[in-house]
Amino acid sequence: MNKLTSGTIIPGRNTVQWSYLLSSSTIILVLMVIVGFLNIRHLQDNYKQSFFQSSEAVAKGGIQTMEYGLAYGKTMANFYTAQPIINEIHEYISSSENVSIVGPDGTVYFTVFPKKSLQQTDYKAMLVQVDALPSSKSGAQTILRDGIHHEFIPVRGVDGTAKAFLEVTFEDDVLKSKTLGFTQTSILTVLIVTILGTVLFMVTVARVRTTNERGEVRRNVLMTIMIVNITVCQLLFSGINLWTFRSVLEANAVESTRYVGKIVKRNIDNVINKGVHYDELNEVQSWMTSVVSSSGDIKGAVIAVNDGKVNYSSAAGLSTDVGSDLASQIVLPLNVDSAKNQATLTMVVDRDNLRRKLWPTLLQSAYILLGSIAALVQLTFVSTFLLNRRAISNLKHDNELLEKIIEERTQEIRIERDKSEKLLLNVLPQKVADELKSQGFSEPEGFSNVSVFFSDVVNFTTLSTGLEPKFLIKELSDIFTNFDKIAERYHCQRIKTIGDAYLCVAGMPVPDPRHAQNLVNAALEMLDYLNIRNETTKIQWRIRVGIHTGSVVGGIVGTQKYLYDVFGDTVNTASRMESNSEPMRVNISNATWELVKDDFITTDRGEHAVKGKDAMHMYFVDGRLPATID
Repeated sequence: MNKLTSGTIIPGRNTVQWSYLLSSSTIILVLMVIVGFLNIRHLQDNYKQSFFQSSEAVAKGGIQTMEYGLAYGKTMANFYTAQPIINEIHEYISSSENVSIVGPDGTVYFTVFPKKSLQQTDYKAMLVQVDALPSSKSGAQTILRDGIHHEFIPVRGVDGTAKAFLEVTFEDDVLKSKTLGFTQTSILTVLIVTILGTVLFMVTVARVRTTNERGEVRRNVLMTIMIVNITVCQLLFSGINLWTFRSVLEANAVESTRYVGKIVKRNIDNVINKGVHYDELNEVQSWMTSVVSSSGDIKGAVIAVNDGKVNYSSAAGLSTDVGSDLASQIVLPLNVDSAKNQATLTMVVDRDNLRRKLWPTLLQSAYILLGSIAALVQLTFVSTFLLNRRAISNLKHDNELLEKIIEERTQEIRIERDKSEKLLLNVLPQKVADELKSQGFSEPEGFSNVSVFFSDVVNFTTLSTGLEPKFLIKELSDIFTNFDKIAERYHCQRIKTIGDAYLCVAGMPVPDPRHAQNLVNAALEMLDYLNIRNETTKIQWRIRVGIHTGSVVGGIVGTQKYLYDVFGDTVNTASRMESNSEPMRVNISNATWELVKDDFITTDRGEHAVKGKDAMHMYFVDGRLPATID
């Protein structure tokens, strides 16, 4: 049971310190999770972008070969040397799933793995997207579809339009796995720094005086410790993340540069093997510039011949003297030409590009840190205000607790009231129950035109002999419960059951002009229900039904245990109609027949003697006329 607190509760020194410790640890953890998640996303995006750029650079030489062929009149459909070109590109780009040549209309001309190619309609739809996307300098664009990155690099004709596209595909999960080491390191760093931050806070609080002369907690001191602790932890985490981030990016840049360097070396070696001297490579500089410009990780490429006596460079002022501003260089020996000239290819990785990639991550971490400190300062004012008003806060808590208890009690009363109303409606009509609730009593009322239904089980005494009382009650309860549902569906009101007899009325206490039709419909449906039930039950229950229409008086009987009942000769006559009926038949009086003759199929039984009355005209109801069936 809920109990109200008495008086106000003043938080002690340990309570406040533990609340600040918990808040500090939680904020550190949340901040680092947010920053770590953003860093991982940033790294993955950078890695993918760098990978797409390097694949574009690797494919550049093959694309230029195909463009030369198109310039001399070849068509992509019969450009059979394109197949070995894409095979070689796939071999150099180790992470690629497939390499294909696709026409502007989605036609696949050549592919490495046909089973991994899409249908023409799929390619056509993606190429429509390609036209709407921003592209790189060479026009390369990438689309992510169903977990696969599709990089489209245009192969242009002499008029500058794309005659085909070189498509290189990469699985997104495979590219993400390349950064798995950074993700794991970041998660481990989150846990370690959170633990260190918690320990640092506890050690600082143990050494710094956090109470004044009166023994009150110095909350500003605790808040200052908390801010410093969070700042130190955030700087430590961001520093570790940036260092790891830089290492991954640098390794990726070196890997991409090496791929491109191998392609450049292969193409130059092919030219040298044809008898061309190194001093005759007039167009090599512009060609190298075109290739390496596709990748932002590469500063440039330098060919040094005979220890630098002849140089070819992809960028002005770039030489084999790489200097200290470049992260690393990759030196690849080239083939000796026919004049015995020795040459090397130096691929230079650009550190400035690495810095540019790190800046957004650094700024992102700084913004989050400054934002968290600003929020923490605001929290200090709020918490100080709340703690200084702790008596009001406790009083408010007591009021809220009291309101909660009142609400619970109100809900319990509401539930009990609903139960009582439901129980009341089980024994009284809705109108009578409403009168009792509103005015405390219900006057008896006469009704001049209602229909009364009476049924009785055929041979009930014989059927019930030998049955266990529990089983017998269960059977009757099941039958009468379904009778109640049928009666309610036809706006009839069950009055009572007397043993195996069932009494219900229609047209009261709320008048209904179709009371006779509703009651006869309910009677027919009750017989249908019993017929269906008897097909699957051991005991075959059959009833006789009688219905009569006339006037009755309805009212509550008793003051302790309410019972709504009906009185009058109409009730007795309905009982006589039932006793003069036959098993599983509905017997109605002439008064009822006059009201329902246009809606039901009836059989005229003529006049029959009725106990205590003169002979009465009776009818059997055989079914509904078609116009009355829903």
